[in-house]
Amino acid sequence: MNVFISSLIIFFVLGWNHFQYKRKFLSSYVYYAVQFLFLYHTLFSFFFTIYIESEGGDAWRYWHGFESTDHWSDFWGSRSEFIKWLNFMPSHQLGLSFWVGNLIYAA
Repeated sequence: MNVFISSLIIFFVLGWNHFQYKRKFLSSYVYYAVQFLFLYHTLFSFFFTIYIESEGGDAWRYWHGFESTDHWSDFWGSRSEFIKWLNFMPSHQLGLSFWVGNLIYAA
C-alpha cells in the first residue's frame, strides 16, 4: 500500500502540473521550475527519511508515538500535540510508512 500511495502522489502532482501547462495556465519556464522544485522536494524527503531512520529525531517520534491511545481526539492541542493530531490518521489508522508521510509533507 505504501508503494501505491507514494506512486499515486508523485504521478498526481506531476500530472497536475502537466495539465496546467497544457491548458496554458503555466508558462514553459514556470512549468519546468515547478517540476524541478517537486523533484527537489521528493529527493530531499527521501534523504531526510534515511537520515531520521538511522540517526533518530523528533519527526520519527511524531510519526510513531501513538502507543498509548487509539483515539484521534486525544491528541488535540497545541505545539507537539497538534503535530501528533495531524499525523494520527495517516500513520496510525492507515498504517502509512514514515517515507510516505514525508512525501505527503514534501508534495
